[in-house]
Amino acid sequence: MLTNKSILVIEDDLVSFELLKELLEQTEAKITHVTTGHKAVEIFDKQSFDAVLLDIKIPGIDGFELARRFKLSRHEVPIIAQTAMALQSDKLKCLEAGCDEYVPKPIKISELQEKLMRLLS
Repeated sequence: MLTNKSILVIEDDLVSFELLKELLEQTEAKITHVTTGHKAVEIFDKQSFDAVLLDIKIPGIDGFELARRFKLSRHEVPIIAQTAMALQSDKLKCLEAGCDEYVPKPIKISELQEKLMRLLS
């Protein structure tokens, strides 16, 4: 379980966020949600998080730049890219930007759970 783990969800699509929220609530994680890159930077700088779920295509600062910035300031916080960009080259680009893991959309809940549990154990 992810009881009391604090997870920042950066997702601008409400349907995608609702799916993630439902999954994370089952694990008893604490969720903070933002919809833009600028809000993500603002809240990441002010709060402590155990993990970040990062949509790559978001308004403002894109997910690649956010991953780079977050890893520079707090490299120990795991970042999972969750994106509709599903090509192998997209996955490599996410990992090169600083993401620790990659989950393509539509998200397979079991895959995301496994990756979160592994990164946070």
